[in-house]
Amino acid sequence: MPKNCLVVNLDHCGYGIVHRRATHYGWEITEKKGDSYDILFTHHQACLKIIDRMIANPRLLQPVQRINHLFDNKQLYNKGTMGKNLNQIARVLPEVFNFHPRTFNLPADLKQLKEWHSSRPPAPDGEAWTYIIKPRANMQGKGIRLSQDPAADAEKRESCVVQDYIADPLLLDGFKFDLRLYLLVLSVDPLIIHVYNDGLARLCTTKYVAPTEDNIKKSKMHLTNFAINKKSKGFDKSVGDDEGSKRSIAHVLEWLASQGVDDGVVWTRIVDLMTKTVIMAEPKLKAAYRAKLEQLGPLRNPPHCLCYEIYGFDVMLDSRLKPWIIEINHAPCFGGGTKLDTRIKVGVIGGAFRRLGVSMSRKRTLVDKVREHRQDYTLKQAQLKALAAQTIRDSKTSISTPVRNMKRPTAAKAKVQTRSSSSLEAPSAKPLAATEARPQTTAAVNPSMNPTLTRRCDPHHSPD
Repeated sequence: MPKNCLVVNLDHCGYGIVHRRATHYGWEITEKKGDSYDILFTHHQACLKIIDRMIANPRLLQPVQRINHLFDNKQLYNKGTMGKNLNQIARVLPEVFNFHPRTFNLPADLKQLKEWHSSRPPAPDGEAWTYIIKPRANMQGKGIRLSQDPAADAEKRESCVVQDYIADPLLLDGFKFDLRLYLLVLSVDPLIIHVYNDGLARLCTTKYVAPTEDNIKKSKMHLTNFAINKKSKGFDKSVGDDEGSKRSIAHVLEWLASQGVDDGVVWTRIVDLMTKTVIMAEPKLKAAYRAKLEQLGPLRNPPHCLCYEIYGFDVMLDSRLKPWIIEINHAPCFGGGTKLDTRIKVGVIGGAFRRLGVSMSRKRTLVDKVREHRQDYTLKQAQLKALAAQTIRDSKTSISTPVRNMKRPTAAKAKVQTRSSSSLEAPSAKPLAATEARPQTTAAVNPSMNPTLTRRCDPHHSPD
Protein backbone atom coordinates (compact mmCIF):
# COMPACT_ATOMS: atom_id res chain seq x y z
CA MET A 1 0.00 0.00 0.00
CA PRO A 2 1.41 3.43 -0.91
CA LYS A 3 2.31 5.26 2.30
CA ASN A 4 2.06 8.81 1.00
CA CYS A 5 -1.54 8.85 -0.24
CA LEU A 6 -4.99 7.37 0.35
CA VAL A 7 -6.02 4.44 -1.85
CA VAL A 8 -9.58 3.64 -2.98
CA ASN A 9 -10.40 0.20 -4.34
CA LEU A 10 -13.02 0.35 -7.12
CA ASP A 11 -13.14 -3.37 -7.90
CA HIS A 12 -16.41 -4.22 -9.72
CA CYS A 13 -17.28 -0.51 -9.97
CA GLY A 14 -17.43 0.63 -13.58
CA TYR A 15 -19.05 4.02 -12.99
CA GLY A 16 -17.04 6.92 -14.38
CA ILE A 17 -18.65 9.30 -11.90
CA VAL A 18 -17.18 7.37 -8.96
CA HIS A 19 -13.73 7.21 -10.57
CA ARG A 20 -13.71 10.95 -11.29
CA ARG A 21 -14.83 11.86 -7.76
CA ALA A 22 -12.09 9.70 -6.25
CA THR A 23 -9.50 11.36 -8.49
CA HIS A 24 -10.93 14.77 -7.56
CA TYR A 25 -10.06 14.13 -3.91
CA GLY A 26 -6.52 13.08 -4.79
CA TRP A 27 -6.98 9.39 -3.98
CA GLU A 28 -5.04 6.70 -5.78
CA ILE A 29 -7.29 4.16 -7.53
CA THR A 30 -6.76 0.41 -7.60
CA GLU A 31 -9.02 -2.29 -9.01
CA LYS A 32 -7.01 -5.38 -8.05
CA LYS A 33 -8.53 -7.75 -5.52
CA GLY A 34 -5.34 -8.39 -3.56
CA ASP A 35 -4.22 -4.79 -3.26
CA SER A 36 -4.32 -2.94 0.04
CA TYR A 37 -6.59 0.08 0.25
CA ASP A 38 -8.07 2.62 2.63
CA ILE A 39 -11.55 2.87 1.08
CA LEU A 40 -13.56 0.24 -0.73
CA PHE A 41 -16.36 1.19 -3.10
CA THR A 42 -17.81 -1.75 -5.00
CA HIS A 43 -21.21 -2.99 -6.08
CA HIS A 44 -20.16 -6.56 -5.27
CA GLN A 45 -21.90 -7.71 -2.07
CA ALA A 46 -19.21 -10.37 -1.68
CA CYS A 47 -16.89 -7.61 -0.47
CA LEU A 48 -18.10 -8.42 3.07
CA LYS A 49 -16.39 -11.81 2.71
CA ILE A 50 -13.12 -9.87 2.72
CA ILE A 51 -13.72 -9.20 6.41
CA ASP A 52 -14.42 -12.88 7.08
CA ARG A 53 -11.13 -13.81 5.38
CA MET A 54 -9.29 -11.25 7.52
CA ILE A 55 -10.82 -12.77 10.64
CA ALA A 56 -9.98 -16.33 9.57
CA ASN A 57 -6.37 -15.47 8.65
CA PRO A 58 -4.82 -12.44 10.37
CA ARG A 59 -2.02 -12.46 7.78
CA LEU A 60 -4.61 -11.07 5.36
CA LEU A 61 -5.60 -8.22 7.66
CA GLN A 62 -5.35 -4.83 5.95
CA PRO A 63 -5.40 -1.35 7.51
CA VAL A 64 -8.81 -0.65 5.96
CA GLN A 65 -10.59 2.53 6.99
CA ARG A 66 -13.93 2.25 5.16
CA ILE A 67 -15.94 -0.48 3.37
CA ASN A 68 -19.11 0.51 1.49
CA HIS A 69 -21.52 -2.20 2.63
CA LEU A 70 -23.08 -2.94 6.02
CA PHE A 71 -23.16 -6.34 7.65
CA ASP A 72 -26.63 -7.94 7.56
CA ASN A 73 -27.83 -5.18 5.20
CA LYS A 74 -30.52 -7.52 3.87
CA GLN A 75 -32.60 -6.15 6.76
CA LEU A 76 -33.07 -3.11 4.52
CA TYR A 77 -32.66 -4.07 0.88
CA ASN A 78 -34.22 -7.52 0.73
CA LYS A 79 -37.88 -7.13 -0.26
CA GLY A 80 -39.10 -9.99 1.89
CA THR A 81 -37.01 -9.23 4.96
CA MET A 82 -37.76 -5.50 4.90
CA GLY A 83 -41.48 -6.17 4.45
CA LYS A 84 -41.49 -8.65 7.33
CA ASN A 85 -39.65 -6.18 9.60
CA LEU A 86 -42.01 -3.32 8.79
CA ASN A 87 -45.08 -5.54 9.24
CA GLN A 88 -43.87 -6.55 12.69
CA ILE A 89 -43.09 -3.06 13.94
CA ALA A 90 -46.35 -1.71 12.45
CA ARG A 91 -48.31 -4.12 14.66
CA VAL A 92 -46.66 -2.52 17.71
CA LEU A 93 -46.62 1.12 16.48
CA PRO A 94 -49.33 1.31 13.83
CA GLU A 95 -49.60 5.12 13.88
CA VAL A 96 -45.85 5.59 13.43
CA PHE A 97 -44.98 2.91 10.88
CA ASN A 98 -47.93 3.25 8.52
CA PHE A 99 -46.03 4.06 5.32
CA HIS A 100 -45.45 0.59 3.89
CA PRO A 101 -47.95 -1.38 1.76
CA ARG A 102 -49.16 -4.57 3.45
CA THR A 103 -46.62 -7.26 2.49
CA PHE A 104 -46.77 -11.06 2.40
CA ASN A 105 -43.80 -13.42 2.03
CA LEU A 106 -44.79 -16.51 0.12
CA PRO A 107 -45.09 -19.43 0.55
CA ALA A 108 -44.88 -18.83 4.34
CA ASP A 109 -47.68 -16.23 4.40
CA LEU A 110 -50.01 -17.84 1.86
CA LYS A 111 -52.73 -18.56 4.44
CA GLN A 112 -52.62 -14.98 5.77
CA LEU A 113 -52.79 -13.62 2.23
CA LYS A 114 -55.92 -15.63 1.44
CA GLU A 115 -57.59 -14.51 4.68
CA TRP A 116 -56.66 -10.86 4.09
CA HIS A 117 -57.88 -10.86 0.49
CA SER A 118 -61.17 -12.61 1.24
CA SER A 119 -62.03 -10.41 4.24
CA ARG A 120 -61.46 -7.01 2.59
CA PRO A 121 -64.43 -4.81 1.74
CA PRO A 122 -64.90 -3.86 -1.94
CA ALA A 123 -62.39 -1.40 -3.37
CA PRO A 124 -63.60 2.25 -3.57
CA ASP A 125 -63.76 2.19 -7.38
CA GLY A 126 -65.82 -1.00 -7.42
CA GLU A 127 -63.00 -2.98 -9.04
CA ALA A 128 -61.29 -5.94 -7.42
CA TRP A 129 -58.33 -5.18 -5.17
CA THR A 130 -55.03 -5.22 -7.05
CA TYR A 131 -51.73 -6.60 -5.78
CA ILE A 132 -48.19 -6.50 -7.08
CA ILE A 133 -46.16 -9.71 -7.10
CA LYS A 134 -42.36 -9.45 -7.01
CA PRO A 135 -39.63 -12.11 -7.12
CA ARG A 136 -37.75 -11.99 -3.84
CA ALA A 137 -34.28 -11.33 -5.25
CA ASN A 138 -34.69 -9.86 -8.76
CA MET A 139 -33.86 -6.26 -9.65
CA GLN A 140 -34.72 -3.73 -12.38
CA GLY A 141 -38.35 -4.81 -12.56
CA LYS A 142 -37.62 -8.35 -13.70
CA GLY A 143 -40.47 -10.78 -13.07
CA ILE A 144 -42.87 -8.19 -11.55
CA ARG A 145 -46.56 -8.49 -12.37
CA LEU A 146 -49.96 -7.26 -11.18
CA SER A 147 -52.74 -9.57 -10.09
CA GLN A 148 -56.31 -9.41 -8.79
CA ASP A 149 -56.20 -13.02 -7.64
CA PRO A 150 -52.87 -12.99 -5.79
CA ALA A 151 -53.14 -16.32 -3.99
CA ALA A 152 -53.73 -18.26 -7.21
CA ASP A 153 -50.98 -16.42 -9.11
CA ALA A 154 -48.48 -16.55 -6.27
CA GLU A 155 -48.91 -20.29 -5.75
CA LYS A 156 -47.32 -20.75 -9.18
CA ARG A 157 -44.09 -19.24 -7.87
CA GLU A 158 -41.77 -20.93 -5.40
CA SER A 159 -40.77 -17.75 -3.57
CA CYS A 160 -42.09 -14.22 -3.96
CA VAL A 161 -43.36 -11.11 -2.21
CA VAL A 162 -46.95 -9.90 -2.57
CA GLN A 163 -47.88 -6.29 -1.74
CA ASP A 164 -50.96 -4.11 -1.84
CA TYR A 165 -50.88 -2.06 -5.04
CA ILE A 166 -51.15 1.72 -4.60
CA ALA A 167 -54.03 2.28 -7.01
CA ASP A 168 -54.44 6.05 -6.48
CA PRO A 169 -50.95 7.47 -7.15
CA LEU A 170 -50.17 11.15 -7.62
CA LEU A 171 -49.85 11.79 -11.36
CA LEU A 172 -47.42 14.10 -13.15
CA ASP A 173 -48.68 15.19 -16.58
CA GLY A 174 -51.02 12.18 -16.42
CA PHE A 175 -48.23 9.66 -15.77
CA LYS A 176 -47.60 7.57 -12.68
CA PHE A 177 -44.14 8.20 -11.18
CA ASP A 178 -41.93 7.34 -8.24
CA LEU A 179 -39.04 9.14 -6.53
CA ARG A 180 -35.50 7.76 -6.29
CA LEU A 181 -33.82 9.27 -3.24
CA TYR A 182 -30.35 8.63 -1.84
CA LEU A 183 -29.56 7.94 1.81
CA LEU A 184 -26.06 7.54 3.23
CA VAL A 185 -25.66 5.40 6.34
CA LEU A 186 -22.36 6.87 7.50
CA SER A 187 -22.29 4.81 10.69
CA VAL A 188 -24.37 2.17 12.46
CA ASP A 189 -22.57 2.44 15.80
CA PRO A 190 -23.70 5.12 16.56
CA LEU A 191 -26.35 5.50 13.87
CA ILE A 192 -25.58 8.46 11.59
CA ILE A 193 -27.50 9.01 8.36
CA HIS A 194 -27.63 11.70 5.69
CA VAL A 195 -30.33 12.21 3.03
CA TYR A 196 -29.28 13.90 -0.22
CA ASN A 197 -31.41 16.98 -0.89
CA ASP A 198 -32.38 16.03 -4.46
CA GLY A 199 -33.05 12.94 -6.51
CA LEU A 200 -34.86 11.63 -9.58
CA ALA A 201 -38.54 11.41 -10.47
CA ARG A 202 -39.03 8.47 -12.85
CA LEU A 203 -42.17 8.49 -14.95
CA CYS A 204 -44.05 5.69 -16.66
CA THR A 205 -44.34 6.03 -20.43
CA THR A 206 -48.05 5.19 -20.81
CA LYS A 207 -50.65 7.49 -19.25
CA TYR A 208 -52.17 6.05 -16.11
CA VAL A 209 -55.55 4.36 -15.84
CA ALA A 210 -56.61 2.63 -12.61
CA PRO A 211 -55.95 -1.12 -12.83
CA THR A 212 -58.63 -3.34 -14.33
CA GLU A 213 -58.65 -6.91 -15.48
CA ASP A 214 -57.98 -5.62 -19.01
CA ASN A 215 -54.96 -3.38 -18.35
CA ILE A 216 -53.03 -4.89 -15.44
CA LYS A 217 -50.56 -6.45 -17.87
CA LYS A 218 -49.52 -3.04 -19.24
CA SER A 219 -46.22 -2.78 -17.40
CA LYS A 220 -45.26 0.64 -18.81
CA MET A 221 -48.46 2.08 -17.32
CA HIS A 222 -48.16 0.58 -13.85
CA LEU A 223 -44.44 -0.04 -13.21
CA THR A 224 -42.12 2.95 -12.79
CA ASN A 225 -38.86 0.98 -13.09
CA PHE A 226 -36.46 2.86 -15.36
CA ALA A 227 -35.11 -0.41 -16.79
CA ILE A 228 -38.63 -1.19 -18.12
CA ASN A 229 -39.65 2.23 -19.39
CA LYS A 230 -36.40 3.20 -21.12
CA LYS A 231 -37.19 0.56 -23.76
CA SER A 232 -40.57 2.14 -24.53
CA LYS A 233 -41.20 4.10 -27.71
CA GLY A 234 -42.87 6.71 -25.52
CA PHE A 235 -39.74 7.33 -23.44
CA ASP A 236 -39.00 11.07 -23.53
CA LYS A 237 -35.24 11.74 -23.54
CA SER A 238 -35.56 15.47 -22.87
CA VAL A 239 -32.67 16.53 -20.66
CA GLY A 240 -34.23 19.37 -18.62
CA ASP A 241 -35.06 19.08 -14.93
CA ASP A 242 -38.71 19.83 -15.68
CA GLU A 243 -39.37 17.71 -18.77
CA GLY A 244 -38.97 14.20 -20.09
CA SER A 245 -39.48 10.78 -18.53
CA LYS A 246 -36.87 11.49 -15.85
CA ARG A 247 -36.99 14.74 -13.85
CA SER A 248 -35.49 16.12 -10.67
CA ILE A 249 -37.23 15.86 -7.31
CA ALA A 250 -36.54 19.57 -6.87
CA HIS A 251 -38.76 20.21 -9.91
CA VAL A 252 -41.52 17.99 -8.50
CA LEU A 253 -41.50 19.94 -5.24
CA GLU A 254 -41.60 23.23 -7.14
CA TRP A 255 -44.54 21.92 -9.16
CA LEU A 256 -46.37 20.96 -5.96
CA ALA A 257 -45.71 24.40 -4.53
CA SER A 258 -47.20 25.96 -7.67
CA GLN A 259 -50.36 23.91 -6.98
CA GLY A 260 -50.68 25.46 -3.52
CA VAL A 261 -49.11 22.50 -1.67
CA ASP A 262 -46.64 23.06 1.15
CA ASP A 263 -43.67 21.31 -0.46
CA GLY A 264 -41.67 21.57 2.77
CA VAL A 265 -44.20 19.37 4.56
CA VAL A 266 -44.08 16.80 1.74
CA TRP A 267 -40.26 16.69 1.85
CA THR A 268 -40.28 16.35 5.65
CA ARG A 269 -42.68 13.40 5.43
CA ILE A 270 -40.41 11.68 2.89
CA VAL A 271 -37.27 12.14 5.01
CA ASP A 272 -39.20 10.97 8.09
CA LEU A 273 -40.21 7.78 6.27
CA MET A 274 -36.61 7.06 5.25
CA THR A 275 -35.26 7.74 8.72
CA LYS A 276 -37.80 5.49 10.44
CA THR A 277 -37.05 2.65 8.02
CA VAL A 278 -33.36 2.71 8.93
CA ILE A 279 -34.17 3.01 12.65
CA MET A 280 -36.33 -0.10 12.29
CA ALA A 281 -33.27 -2.10 11.15
CA GLU A 282 -30.71 -0.42 13.44
CA PRO A 283 -30.61 -3.05 16.24
CA LYS A 284 -29.78 -5.91 13.88
CA LEU A 285 -27.33 -3.84 11.82
CA LYS A 286 -25.50 -2.73 14.96
CA ALA A 287 -25.39 -6.23 16.46
CA ALA A 288 -23.94 -7.70 13.26
CA TYR A 289 -21.34 -4.93 13.03
CA ARG A 290 -20.20 -5.29 16.64
CA ALA A 291 -19.90 -9.07 16.33
CA LYS A 292 -17.54 -8.73 13.36
CA LEU A 293 -15.54 -5.86 14.79
CA GLU A 294 -14.76 -7.80 17.97
CA GLN A 295 -12.79 -10.28 15.85
CA LEU A 296 -10.73 -7.74 13.91
CA GLY A 297 -7.94 -7.07 16.39
CA PRO A 298 -6.25 -3.72 15.60
CA LEU A 299 -9.28 -2.47 13.64
CA ARG A 300 -11.43 -2.51 16.78
CA ASN A 301 -12.55 0.74 18.41
CA PRO A 302 -12.01 2.94 15.32
CA PRO A 303 -12.72 6.68 15.51
CA HIS A 304 -15.51 6.08 13.00
CA CYS A 305 -17.56 3.13 11.80
CA LEU A 306 -15.65 0.73 9.54
CA CYS A 307 -18.66 0.33 7.21
CA TYR A 308 -20.84 2.79 5.32
CA GLU A 309 -23.44 2.35 2.58
CA ILE A 310 -25.40 4.43 0.06
CA TYR A 311 -28.98 3.24 -0.44
CA GLY A 312 -31.43 4.12 -3.18
CA PHE A 313 -34.91 4.53 -1.68
CA ASP A 314 -37.91 4.23 -4.01
CA VAL A 315 -40.83 6.26 -2.66
CA MET A 316 -44.27 6.92 -4.16
CA LEU A 317 -46.76 9.68 -3.37
CA ASP A 318 -50.46 8.89 -3.47
CA SER A 319 -53.18 11.33 -4.48
CA ARG A 320 -53.38 12.58 -0.87
CA LEU A 321 -49.60 13.32 -0.93
CA LYS A 322 -48.85 10.55 1.54
CA PRO A 323 -45.43 8.96 0.85
CA TRP A 324 -45.11 5.15 0.65
CA ILE A 325 -41.88 3.21 0.65
CA ILE A 326 -41.79 0.76 -2.26
CA GLU A 327 -38.34 -0.81 -1.94
CA ILE A 328 -34.67 -0.12 -1.18
CA ASN A 329 -31.67 -0.78 -3.41
CA HIS A 330 -28.27 -1.35 -1.77
CA ALA A 331 -26.42 -1.03 -5.09
CA PRO A 332 -28.08 1.90 -6.90
CA CYS A 333 -26.91 2.79 -10.37
CA PHE A 334 -24.40 5.63 -10.53
CA GLY A 335 -24.18 5.84 -14.30
CA GLY A 336 -24.61 9.30 -15.79
CA GLY A 337 -26.84 8.75 -18.81
CA THR A 338 -28.02 12.39 -18.98
CA LYS A 339 -26.89 15.76 -17.61
CA LEU A 340 -29.55 15.43 -14.92
CA ASP A 341 -28.32 11.96 -13.92
CA THR A 342 -24.74 13.19 -13.80
CA ARG A 343 -25.53 16.26 -11.71
CA ILE A 344 -27.52 14.30 -9.12
CA LYS A 345 -25.09 11.39 -8.83
CA VAL A 346 -21.96 13.54 -8.71
CA GLY A 347 -23.56 15.29 -5.73
CA VAL A 348 -24.43 11.99 -4.03
CA ILE A 349 -20.97 10.41 -4.46
CA GLY A 350 -19.08 13.60 -3.69
CA GLY A 351 -21.13 14.24 -0.58
CA ALA A 352 -20.57 10.70 0.67
CA PHE A 353 -16.81 10.78 0.04
CA ARG A 354 -16.43 14.11 1.86
CA ARG A 355 -18.06 12.65 4.97
CA LEU A 356 -16.02 9.44 5.23
CA GLY A 357 -13.42 10.96 7.53
CA VAL A 358 -10.45 9.00 6.16
CA SER A 359 -7.03 10.56 6.76
CA MET A 360 -3.31 9.96 6.42
CA SER A 361 -2.79 10.10 10.18
CA ARG A 362 -5.40 7.38 10.67
CA LYS A 363 -3.73 5.35 7.92
CA ARG A 364 -0.28 5.55 9.55
CA THR A 365 -1.71 4.48 12.91
CA LEU A 366 -3.50 1.50 11.38
CA VAL A 367 -0.46 0.42 9.36
CA ASP A 368 1.62 0.25 12.56
CA LYS A 369 -1.10 -1.60 14.48
CA VAL A 370 -1.64 -4.13 11.70
CA ARG A 371 2.12 -4.73 11.38
CA GLU A 372 2.38 -5.46 15.12
CA HIS A 373 -0.69 -7.71 14.94
CA ARG A 374 0.80 -9.73 12.09
CA GLN A 375 4.14 -10.09 13.89
CA ASP A 376 2.44 -11.30 17.07
CA TYR A 377 0.35 -13.75 15.08
CA THR A 378 3.39 -15.08 13.18
CA LEU A 379 5.35 -15.53 16.42
CA LYS A 380 2.48 -17.39 18.10
CA GLN A 381 2.11 -19.67 15.08
CA ALA A 382 5.84 -20.45 15.13
CA GLN A 383 5.69 -21.23 18.87
CA LEU A 384 2.70 -23.53 18.40
CA LYS A 385 4.44 -25.29 15.52
CA ALA A 386 7.60 -25.81 17.58
CA LEU A 387 5.56 -27.06 20.55
CA ALA A 388 3.71 -29.54 18.34
CA ALA A 389 7.00 -30.85 16.93
CA GLN A 390 8.46 -31.23 20.44
CA THR A 391 5.32 -33.05 21.59
CA ILE A 392 5.66 -35.53 18.74
CA ARG A 393 9.35 -36.15 19.58
CA ASP A 394 8.56 -36.67 23.29
CA SER A 395 5.76 -39.03 22.41
CA LYS A 396 8.06 -41.18 20.23
CA THR A 397 10.69 -41.29 22.99
CA SER A 398 8.14 -42.35 25.62
CA ILE A 399 6.99 -45.20 23.38
CA SER A 400 10.38 -46.52 22.27
CA THR A 401 12.30 -46.44 25.60
CA PRO A 402 10.43 -49.28 27.47
CA VAL A 403 10.64 -51.50 24.41
CA ARG A 404 14.43 -51.17 24.14
CA ASN A 405 14.88 -52.15 27.83
CA MET A 406 12.74 -55.24 27.50
CA LYS A 407 14.71 -58.56 27.36
CA ARG A 408 13.74 -60.99 24.71
CA PRO A 409 13.11 -64.54 26.00
CA THR A 410 15.63 -67.13 24.82
CA ALA A 411 14.57 -69.98 22.65
CA ALA A 412 15.03 -72.38 25.56
CA LYS A 413 12.73 -70.34 27.81
CA ALA A 414 10.17 -69.97 25.10
CA LYS A 415 10.12 -73.68 24.38
CA VAL A 416 6.94 -75.39 25.47
CA GLN A 417 7.55 -78.20 27.91
CA THR A 418 5.14 -81.00 28.60
CA ARG A 419 4.40 -81.61 32.25
CA SER A 420 2.01 -83.85 34.09
CA SER A 421 -0.94 -82.18 35.71
CA SER A 422 0.50 -82.84 39.17
CA SER A 423 3.78 -81.03 38.37
CA LEU A 424 2.21 -77.80 37.07
CA GLU A 425 3.68 -74.73 38.81
CA ALA A 426 2.89 -71.01 38.83
CA PRO A 427 4.64 -68.93 36.16
CA SER A 428 8.12 -67.79 37.10
CA ALA A 429 8.84 -64.26 38.30
CA LYS A 430 10.90 -63.34 35.20
CA PRO A 431 8.10 -63.75 32.60
CA LEU A 432 5.84 -61.81 34.95
CA ALA A 433 8.20 -58.83 34.85
CA ALA A 434 8.13 -58.88 31.09
CA THR A 435 4.34 -59.12 31.09
CA GLU A 436 3.99 -56.17 33.47
CA ALA A 437 6.09 -53.98 31.19
CA ARG A 438 3.43 -53.87 28.48
CA PRO A 439 0.85 -51.70 30.32
CA GLN A 440 3.64 -49.16 30.87
CA THR A 441 4.01 -48.89 27.10
CA THR A 442 0.26 -48.32 26.71
CA ALA A 443 0.29 -45.59 29.36
CA ALA A 444 3.05 -43.75 27.52
CA VAL A 445 0.99 -43.71 24.30
CA ASN A 446 -2.30 -42.56 25.86
CA PRO A 447 -2.17 -38.80 26.68
CA SER A 448 -5.01 -39.10 29.17
CA MET A 449 -2.81 -41.32 31.34
CA ASN A 450 0.29 -39.13 31.08
CA PRO A 451 -0.08 -35.66 32.70
CA THR A 452 3.13 -34.37 31.12
CA LEU A 453 2.05 -35.34 27.61
CA THR A 454 -1.48 -33.95 28.18
CA ARG A 455 -0.05 -30.56 29.09
CA ARG A 456 2.06 -30.45 25.95
CA CYS A 457 -0.84 -31.39 23.73
CA ASP A 458 -3.02 -28.55 25.07
CA PRO A 459 -3.33 -26.03 22.17
CA HIS A 460 -3.90 -23.23 24.68
CA HIS A 461 -0.68 -23.98 26.62
CA SER A 462 2.11 -21.48 26.08
CA PRO A 463 5.75 -22.57 26.34
CA ASP A 464 7.61 -21.74 29.52
